[in-house]
Amino acid sequence: MNTIQIQQFKQWRSKRMRRTFIAAWLLILCVAALAFFALQLWHPSARQVMLPLRRALSGIKPVSGIKLWGQIAWHNELAVLIVLALGLIPVPLLYWYNAVATAASIGMVIYVGAIAHQNIWLLIATGLLPHGIIELSCFAITLGIAGELNYYIRSRTHNMRNQKDDWVGQLPLRPFLYALFRQYLFIVLPGLIIAGFIEALITPKLMHLVGI
Repeated sequence: MNTIQIQQFKQWRSKRMRRTFIAAWLLILCVAALAFFALQLWHPSARQVMLPLRRALSGIKPVSGIKLWGQIAWHNELAVLIVLALGLIPVPLLYWYNAVATAASIGMVIYVGAIAHQNIWLLIATGLLPHGIIELSCFAITLGIAGELNYYIRSRTHNMRNQKDDWVGQLPLRPFLYALFRQYLFIVLPGLIIAGFIEALITPKLMHLVGI
């Protein structure tokens, strides 16, 4: 890519990433809230709600410490790799599926805490936010990467001449993928490892401290 193409590419990526990051956080918050309030209306038992949660977390065994950290980190990395894999399918927005499922699971966790008569604000503050802010931000960045990858693939496989950013599909493959890979390698990957560390080794202590 020449200098003009590189600058144009950076501006395009920055704009899309910013827009997707904000949209992802809004979607996660809204879907989590909707799932929580829908469960409040339906009022299923904790066991009914925990069954799908356990299936989703089947790869995480009842261990603690470093082993739990490794399991959580791998589970989170696998989740974002699925998002990236869905981004390879030339169908718009398909890669958002995992974001919706993740957001719904947050609402389910809060609901289980509520029917167990826990203080849900303390649950959110100690059990979800410390690792969740990092983890969900990494998830939002992954959605941005998947969106750019999806757009690139569609612009190369379909006639997108009516789109204002039709030039994206004409960019060379290697530098395009390299830019996305760097963002995953230096932001998403370490971010999820840090989030897993907090969730496995710090979150339980915080929850125990406040009596949850």
